[in-house]
Amino acid sequence: MPPHTADLGRAWLPAHFGSLHGIEPCPPRVSGDHEVSAWGVVQAVSLAARLTSRGRARIVALTAFVVIELRTKHPMIPLGVFRSRQFSGANLATFGVYGGIGVTFFLVIVYLQERLGYSPLEAGAILLPITFAMLLFSARMGRLAQRIGPRVPMTIGPVISGVGIALFSRVEPGVSYWAGVLPATVVLAVGLTITVAPLTATVLAAIDDRHVGVGSAINNAVARIGSLLAIAVVPAAAGIAVGGSGVDLDSGFDTAMYIAGALCVAGGAVSWLTIRTAAPVRVVTRADISIPCEPPSCVVLPPSTPEPASVDPV
Repeated sequence: MPPHTADLGRAWLPAHFGSLHGIEPCPPRVSGDHEVSAWGVVQAVSLAARLTSRGRARIVALTAFVVIELRTKHPMIPLGVFRSRQFSGANLATFGVYGGIGVTFFLVIVYLQERLGYSPLEAGAILLPITFAMLLFSARMGRLAQRIGPRVPMTIGPVISGVGIALFSRVEPGVSYWAGVLPATVVLAVGLTITVAPLTATVLAAIDDRHVGVGSAINNAVARIGSLLAIAVVPAAAGIAVGGSGVDLDSGFDTAMYIAGALCVAGGAVSWLTIRTAAPVRVVTRADISIPCEPPSCVVLPPSTPEPASVDPV
């Protein structure tokens, strides 16, 4: 694939996403060698606070949806599930944690390509330690959370994740992968591994069984919304400079990492304040056709006590 084609693809996807979410994307900048600056998209996403009429219409539609769901007898999303402090707290923690993670992945991947000269494949591959850690240890963390409760891992995990994100601020031109990128990635992997399984289990355990599917969908939507809003707001809040030649990452990348890390830490604080214990587990023993009955010859009966002989009265 020609280099300019790959650049066009990287620029088109966020631009198309922006148009779908009420954000007017700036047109990509094309130089004489057909290089498209993907940071024209960052300019649009960073300034997403300027809602267009389409965005305002969607806010009105969302408000109307909530009103209708409150009034209808058979709501698609029973808003009563949010009365559970455990459920609401877990979703609020999800919003903060995934907001920090989303903007970190977005900015770090582009920063490595634009400032350190990584290829798109190399920049994406730096996240593999996170994938491997979660595949190997998430199930174990879930079992641990069942024994000690979800409050501790859901507090410690986001804090560790926030530290890992803040360590990305040490990445700069001239810093090697081993000294800058890998330590931050490993710390972030540890934090996410501790956090994700207990968080998901807590969300599902906090609501009735008949609403488990809805609860999972709500939590997934909260994670996506938190990530997208952070990508839209954090770069602008960090002061990433936007000029005629693109975006100056050096002026605000460090601050953006600190803000993203703070979002994760805030998610941990919410967990500490709102999460208590998991739903009690009731052990139910059921008959199973896979367990055969013992044959009569193997059943040992206790010795019977002979009944006293009756004496006929004379």
